[in-house]
Amino acid sequence: MLIHKSNKFRLPLPLRKSLICFSVCGLLISAIARVAAADTITISVGIDPAFSPVYIAQERGLFAKAGLDVKLLRVAQGGEAMDAIIAGQAQLGVAADQTVILRLARADLRPLAILHDSEDYLQAVARSGIDEPSQVKKMGVVKGTVSEYCAAMFAEKYGLESALKYVNATGPEFVALLLRGDIDAFFSWPPFPAMAMKQGARGLATNGKVGYLSTMWVTASPTWLASNEAVAHKLLDVLAEANRQMEADLPAAAADFQKQTKLAASDTLPLFGLLRFHLRDFSDPDIQSFDKIAEFQFSRKSSPAKVDVPHFLARGFYVDRSR
Repeated sequence: MLIHKSNKFRLPLPLRKSLICFSVCGLLISAIARVAAADTITISVGIDPAFSPVYIAQERGLFAKAGLDVKLLRVAQGGEAMDAIIAGQAQLGVAADQTVILRLARADLRPLAILHDSEDYLQAVARSGIDEPSQVKKMGVVKGTVSEYCAAMFAEKYGLESALKYVNATGPEFVALLLRGDIDAFFSWPPFPAMAMKQGARGLATNGKVGYLSTMWVTASPTWLASNEAVAHKLLDVLAEANRQMEADLPAAAADFQKQTKLAASDTLPLFGLLRFHLRDFSDPDIQSFDKIAEFQFSRKSSPAKVDVPHFLARGFYVDRSR
């Protein structure tokens, strides 16, 4: 019996070479795209003026000028910005000291520097008829936040620890509670104090007056930072430059902030004046303040253990080269 071997179909050699070339090119393009995606830095930020230096840097192209491909992940507030880092959705983020310390009890984050600080950004305001701190019996607070901490320091400063009752609420609820007389005062961040004062409330104290310097931190994912220290240094230098430009012309900064966030420059400009826009390292007085915050959070059972804040800080990472 004759067995006929069938001829297998083979592409002509020139065509085979072309297909191999196309395949290699496709793999190279795919690899380049993956590298480019990996080089994109996502920074998670809230949308109020406390986050403004990041928006100014983006609006004015400062990140791009430094060779950084930065994408902003916009969230409602600093807590969500930190949660985005923990979830791997961002490499860096911005949030207040209180917010970051609270999460350090449950997650590993690496605070790199202080973006800005203020003695006046948070205010205690009281309803009509309350003229002195000693008259406050019911204080509105947002539990587990800097609002609650400042209220506790307010009570300590004016000897009200045993007399003051805390009413838990959200920031947007404060004004209505105050006008109805459900609370005598509240301690909060903008814009709620200003909103209340437009309707007859009066200011009683600021965070600085009760002994608290509020600080806003630039925080990184430790995993990302381990292989991107040079990039992190460059990014901090950009934010430092954004701060310098803001301090040099606050009205122009408010106008650029409006382009990024749609928040009216006329509303944000007064708040810019409450912030000291200077990127800096953590100081010894800062460490003492952070320790007090950690102790407070543990005492209020907001965290399962007192956080050893210096253990997490990248102290000395940022060096101010402008001075």
